[in-house]
Amino acid sequence: MPKKTVETIVDKGNDYVIQVKSNQKKLCAGLKLSIELSKAIDVHETEEKNKGRIEKRTVKVFKAERKYIDASWKKLNRIIQVTSEGIRKKKAYHEIRYYISSLEENSAKVFAIGIRQHWSIENQLHRVKDVVQNEDNCLIRNKQIVANLSLIKSITISIYRINGHSSIKKAVEKFRNQLRECSELIGIFPILKN
Repeated sequence: MPKKTVETIVDKGNDYVIQVKSNQKKLCAGLKLSIELSKAIDVHETEEKNKGRIEKRTVKVFKAERKYIDASWKKLNRIIQVTSEGIRKKKAYHEIRYYISSLEENSAKVFAIGIRQHWSIENQLHRVKDVVQNEDNCLIRNKQIVANLSLIKSITISIYRINGHSSIKKAVEKFRNQLRECSELIGIFPILKN
């Protein structure tokens, strides 16, 4: 997220928790240095078994040492380090992600829950729209049309879920080109007869 967007968020009285990507080299370097030279305020660990993989997640919260971080990052108060390690597809992995926050929250558990909820939304809606509905490859450039299509896709996903379809991909395959079944799904009896 660009600094200008963060400034707007903060100026309107809101707070933020933002993942820092590796392409933000100066900010990443400042965060890592700040973490190296300080002690975690709080640590929260979880371990879960899910879909054939075991993952241990460690969330650490640090006070942001402003002397190592560009001062233009408004209201930056906390650095959150999330370490994920485990076995995925029979291969070991170890990932470290960094987040920054304007919150003066010290609980690593609070940040852990918030970050997991964000990824739950990402996986349940955005990933479905990107992968299953191929939204990222849309060639339409008119912003209003794109917004309308996105809304229709979100409604479609909701209809599938309300009707008990946990796999949107399977639901799309099942109802593709099935006018009668689609109209029954949304409670409209088909006009066309067999």
